[in-house]
Amino acid sequence: MIELRESGFMSNRGRQNVASFLAKDLELDWRIGAEWFESALLDYDPCSNYGNWQYDSLIQFKQAKDYDSQGDYVKHWIPALKNFPTNRIQSPWLMNSQEWDQHLGSSTKEDKENKTGQKDDYPRRPILEQQAWKKHYQRR
Repeated sequence: MIELRESGFMSNRGRQNVASFLAKDLELDWRIGAEWFESALLDYDPCSNYGNWQYDSLIQFKQAKDYDSQGDYVKHWIPALKNFPTNRIQSPWLMNSQEWDQHLGSSTKEDKENKTGQKDDYPRRPILEQQAWKKHYQRR
């Protein structure tokens, strides 16, 4: 979403992940996302946008693991996560506080800057965690 906000573009894979998350996980009407993308995309096409939103409201976490398993895309657009281990880049909330602080930096008021120079404002937990996601990663 950062990429889309800053550039007016998002890869097809990213669009699929957003559609799936909004429709399947958050259980929002897919048309809300389709309308927002219509207003934000520079390469907007009504047939592609609405057709893909209808189709893509069925996938998400698996796509991230399949198409960005090393986290290169995530690290590019979320620099605060660039030091995170590859096995946790798609699921950083699985790390405990010590691991989090080791890779991101302390979240205390005295240390608001982390190792990447970014503020430690990245959420440590997802908005929600669906049971179906768990088959795509291993909890320790």
